[in-house]
Amino acid sequence: MVSRHYDGAVLIAPESESNYLSAYRAAFPEERFLSFSYEEVCSLFEFKVAAGAKERLASLGFDPRDLDYLRKMVGGPYKNERLIEFEPLVSAFLAEGLFVHKEDPANIFCGKTIIIRGYHEGKSIAEALQDLPNISLNWDLGQPRFGEEKKRDLQGDFASCCAYLSSVLKEIGAGDAYLRYDGDMALPSDLAALPRLKGPFAPSDAKVLYLEIPAEEESEDRLPPEALAELHLAPKNVREERRVYNEGRFLSHPSLYARAFAIKG
Repeated sequence: MVSRHYDGAVLIAPESESNYLSAYRAAFPEERFLSFSYEEVCSLFEFKVAAGAKERLASLGFDPRDLDYLRKMVGGPYKNERLIEFEPLVSAFLAEGLFVHKEDPANIFCGKTIIIRGYHEGKSIAEALQDLPNISLNWDLGQPRFGEEKKRDLQGDFASCCAYLSSVLKEIGAGDAYLRYDGDMALPSDLAALPRLKGPFAPSDAKVLYLEIPAEEESEDRLPPEALAELHLAPKNVREERRVYNEGRFLSHPSLYARAFAIKG
């Protein structure tokens, strides 16, 4: 393993890179750095939410799904009318202890080198960090090279796809194999025992088996674009564009070894 000089940096990498990071820290214990996934970065810019917040929201006549927006209202004052309507509710939740402020993210990121590894695009990460001053994102150049898209090896019913991937697993062994499966149907024991990937980010130096299912449609936005922008959230059409791009990069990742598409029904 070659040193990437992470010392003193903040590394933003998906969960699929956890084994790489563990091995890196063991190989270079003198390098001290923080690491977060994109989801963890986003959570740093939200209130900590206490149990009962969703029920309290419903009791006040609001849709419980609005909690996903309210928890992000750590700034302000806001300009959009919908967010202005939410501001008294946020204040009430803070007073009741249902929302709690977290550590200022500036203490974590400002003044440090920020390195992205394992993600395919940096726009989402930049959005999450955009309120922080003097932030510069850097790409880890030690990532694998992408090739051509891996075509589907098989398209069939769920059982047939599982059987195919199980046969591939017998050939390659489970030592460095991962399974990407974003569904919830029960898997055969050999596939269920593999480390599981969620989403389009493959680990470095591994073999990934992909049990593909039809993609779920992006959920509709409950706020107008202007409100989403104030909360540093992308609208539905942008989220879909990014999903398609990320999936395309995943399908051309050198770690993707076998791909089977399970047709519903």
